[in-house]
This record gives sequence, structure tokens and C-alpha cells, in this order.
Amino acid sequence: MNAAMIQMPQGRALKIVADNTIIDVVWTMTSIEREDQLQAIYVPLLKGLMGYRIGLIRKNDQAKFDNIHSIEDIKKTLIGQGADWPDVPILNSNGFTVTSGSDSRLIAMLLKGRFDYYPRSIHEPWRDLDRYPDVVLERRILLKYPAPIYFFVNKDNTSLAQRIEYGLRKAIDDGSFDDLFYNHPITQGMLSKSDLDNRTEFVLYNPFLSKKSADLLNETQLWLTLKQQ
Repeated sequence: MNAAMIQMPQGRALKIVADNTIIDVVWTMTSIEREDQLQAIYVPLLKGLMGYRIGLIRKNDQAKFDNIHSIEDIKKTLIGQGADWPDVPILNSNGFTVTSGSDSRLIAMLLKGRFDYYPRSIHEPWRDLDRYPDVVLERRILLKYPAPIYFFVNKDNTSLAQRIEYGLRKAIDDGSFDDLFYNHPITQGMLSKSDLDNRTEFVLYNPFLSKKSADLLNETQLWLTLKQQ
């Protein structure tokens, strides 16, 4: 099995693995539907990081968010997300109004006023902030919900699933998993840069979490620990 960089929407990648063509493994945020379609390897690759969301907003819009003091306040804000991201039904089910679009167009949609708040995982906003001077990081809000990312393989590929899980669990046990996670260039320093201590945390419910995924929440070593940095 070889690694290959292939740009494609999440939905298409999942279908290709389900059809057992071109690629054998995909990693993406889980949902009950995805776990029904494919075989999940039940080790959260990013320790639940995708469920810690801070937002990109237009420059000079921070004052609007300074007046948000409750979950009902932020529900009045138009939110943007990728069209096939599992976050969309999670946010909708919690009463948010979500405008969806292709991943590559979301910053342009934000700048054109199609929506006002673009939640990103706490390791994601930094490249866009460097590239778009009219976009800034919203300073006060943290949205949080359980959102594990797993490796997925074809349902019939049980030997590959077992081998991947064995390797991941071994890395967790010997500490190399956490060492890579907290020191990787993409995630290193993300907690301090996100200024989480000065944000108001709004906890959301994820009704699309399977029972098996929900049970994993009790395995604390698998999840992000904010005190690490």
C-alpha cells in the first residue's frame, strides 16, 4: 500500500473507499452514516481536535461578537461550513443557521457577506489568516462538540483495519502518538495561539455520534487534554 496525495471532496473519497477502488484508506470526521458505510478504526486521530472550534470573521466585525453572551445569541449568527462536512448537520441540529459551500470558496463567501462566522478547528485558521488580510480571528467564542476523526477502510478489509488499529494503539501506549500530536508543525502551539482561557465555551450536542464512538469518550487518553500546553 502506497501513500498518494489526491485532492477530492470528502463525499467522493468515502464513496471510492466504499467501492473498493483507487484508495484503501481515508480519514475524516465520523458520523453514524459513515460508520455504517465503512469500517471505522476507533482511535480518534486528532484526539477530538475537530470539535474545538474558533471562528474566522471579517476584519472590523469583532464588536458584533463582543455582544454575544449566550448560546441563543450566537445562534442568530449566520455560520459557514463545507457542503459535505459532518459539522453542518451537527450545527443545524443545535439550532444554528448554516450556509454551506465548497471548501475552496468559503473565505470568499465570508468576505462577500454570505455568512458572518466561519468556525474552524483550533489548528486550522492560521494559514488563512496569513493569506487574507481582511479576515481576522474572532477572539471570544469557543464552540465545542465531540467530533472524532477516524481512519476508514472498506467494510471487507478487516485485516487492514486490524493492522491500523494495532499500530495506533501501540503508539498511544508508548507515548509516540501524543509526542507527534503535540509537537507536529501543524498543531504545535495551537492551544496558546487560540487563547482558549479567555474564550466563552459553548458546548453543543452531537446527535450523529454512534454508541461506539460515544463510549470512547470515557477513554481519556484518546482525547485532547488542554493542560498539555
